[in-house]
Amino acid sequence: MGLLRPNTDKFVEVIDKGKFVMLWRITLFFIVSFLLLTGATFFYDKTSSVIYAILFLIAVSCMFYLMFFRELKPVFWLYTICGTIVLAFSFNLSTGLVHIPDYFWAFAVTVFAFTSLGSRVGWLIILALAGIIFYHCFFYLNTQLLQYKYHTLLELAGISVEIIVAMSVTGYFISQHLLFTKYTEGQMSLANAELEFQNTIIQRKSDENSILIKEIHHRVKNNLQIIVSLLRMHREEVKTEEAKRDFDEAIGRILSMSLLHQQMYREKELSRLNMEEYLKSLSREIIETYRKDDQQIKCDVHAPIAHLKLESIVPLGLMVNELITNSLKHAFSNSSKGCIGIFLEGRGDNGFYMRYSDDGSWIDDRLFETGFGQELVNMLAEQMNGKIVRHGSTYELVVDSPD
Repeated sequence: MGLLRPNTDKFVEVIDKGKFVMLWRITLFFIVSFLLLTGATFFYDKTSSVIYAILFLIAVSCMFYLMFFRELKPVFWLYTICGTIVLAFSFNLSTGLVHIPDYFWAFAVTVFAFTSLGSRVGWLIILALAGIIFYHCFFYLNTQLLQYKYHTLLELAGISVEIIVAMSVTGYFISQHLLFTKYTEGQMSLANAELEFQNTIIQRKSDENSILIKEIHHRVKNNLQIIVSLLRMHREEVKTEEAKRDFDEAIGRILSMSLLHQQMYREKELSRLNMEEYLKSLSREIIETYRKDDQQIKCDVHAPIAHLKLESIVPLGLMVNELITNSLKHAFSNSSKGCIGIFLEGRGDNGFYMRYSDDGSWIDDRLFETGFGQELVNMLAEQMNGKIVRHGSTYELVVDSPD
């Protein structure tokens, strides 16, 4: 610590420390400079000497304020406002001397405002000084030109010293501004490097999690396929047709979940499941399982939906499985040909609409309406916070906001 290196322990940010040191040093510089300028102009320009004396007292007051309170902004504002007011007074003061130094001081005040208080205040100071200079040029310049006299060597020396001081102060402000800018850019570069490093870590972990989740889906699909194979083996051992149908229904429900996990394993983005492909694969598997050898049943699937929550995909797949199974059992039992239609579209943020229909002839609607199939369909619709309505062989499911 010393006269030019004050204690900055109060400040946390490096920029604040730098600004305090700059303010401290420039205040010392002002004290010495304005004291010398007061003495130098006392012999040839009493008015300028008084102005410099006032500025000297302001600088001394600011020094004491910095020593005891160590606050930056009040001193920044005081210097900026006082500098602007003094320039407004000096520009329009008739002393018989040229006003060239005032322009250098105007530039110094502008740079100081930009460096200490930011660009918004800097531009306001530019506007204020521009107004002062325009006023001086249009109302006082011609009059003052007529009053100019031949300058003595002492006056020329004083003007030269004042210009050099103003230029030196401006240069110091610019160097500090460049220093602060360089430090800020360095900090931003470090922050960007840190962000890139963190993003790399997050991306790597995301990729690892994605691979892990896909592997889980793959393993679950394989386990479900094993269960399906076991059920099919046991199906061949049962004697009654009713038991075989029960096995087929169980196999179909497990297949719908197995196909879902298979589809999730194939997708690049787990949150973007291709529902149309999933429903086509599901319907194809169910039809192959239940249709008779001479039957030709096709399923037309149209699903222009971009996104469906995973919580809805599982019950929806089970519902489609149940509806196709019952169509094959009750609508196409005496038909060699038939067509099933499935339409699925998004509705709102997470809702959707599904329409299911077949062109078969139901033998007895009550077989399905009073059985476990209809009960399961209603339960699945309720699980998705939806409502399903049947009109003949057409079902309409509306889900507005699934949980």
